[in-house]
Amino acid sequence: MTNEEKQAAEKNIRWAWICGIISAFVTLIVGILGHYNDDFRYQYGYDLWSILDVLLIGGLTYGIFKKNRYSALCMLIYFVGSKLLGIVESGNTSGLILAVGFGVVYYRATVSCFRLHKDAVKQGEMEPTSKKRGTAFYVGMSIAGFLGLCLVILMVLGLMSPEIEVIPGRQVDKEYVNFLRTEGLLEGLEEMHYWYSDGFSDFKQGFYFFSDQKVVVYNESWFEPAIIIPYEQILDISFERDPSFFEDSRITLYLDDESSVYFPVSSENDGDMKYYEKLREVWNEKVGQHED
Repeated sequence: MTNEEKQAAEKNIRWAWICGIISAFVTLIVGILGHYNDDFRYQYGYDLWSILDVLLIGGLTYGIFKKNRYSALCMLIYFVGSKLLGIVESGNTSGLILAVGFGVVYYRATVSCFRLHKDAVKQGEMEPTSKKRGTAFYVGMSIAGFLGLCLVILMVLGLMSPEIEVIPGRQVDKEYVNFLRTEGLLEGLEEMHYWYSDGFSDFKQGFYFFSDQKVVVYNESWFEPAIIIPYEQILDISFERDPSFFEDSRITLYLDDESSVYFPVSSENDGDMKYYEKLREVWNEKVGQHED
């Protein structure tokens, strides 16, 4: 490589780690903002879990700064893959031009890192990596490959699965709302207050919402998938909170026919408390009762 080519490659790499710093900083800010602002989180999907992205982006950015070609390649794959999955999942192409710009920067940096490494080996400044590898190297690469595959699978499942927290009615996905209207579970000007689904890959595996008219408990595996409960049939409501990450809280409705219906609600971001308090408020208004 000529000096001009080396300078151009160095410039490409410098732009890439600058973009990496910007990406990490912005992701951190929107993650914190999403944690404290419900509307922002529901609309854009950022919360404190985004810090994991910050750590990954930060590590790869440092690798690019050190001119590590594999860090540059991983950043390119991760960035392009995450953007494509986001577009497929949400259908939102806003910011696409900026994303393409960042993608081009990471691509140029990747090519530059590989070219600089090849030139350094050719000039004798660096030993070639084609020498015999030890057992530890292949074991490490196998583990890294497996973990990378698991990460991709988890990302795909996360994008395909329903949200894992309680959502205000106005933020519920249009696909869900269209299904509710098609099935007659949400009618006319009826206003949905809160929604939660514990379905693993499909919201129809279990969802629970209440509106200004009724409570609906749904599971497609039941003989009669939908249980529709007008507020007039509810005698009392109990709430058992579980703040752990692995278990949901539970709301139980006691009905006037001496039966009861219970369903889970996620405690993430205190969604279970918001769900229960609003449900009890609407029920009190409808039946003219007051909390003890």
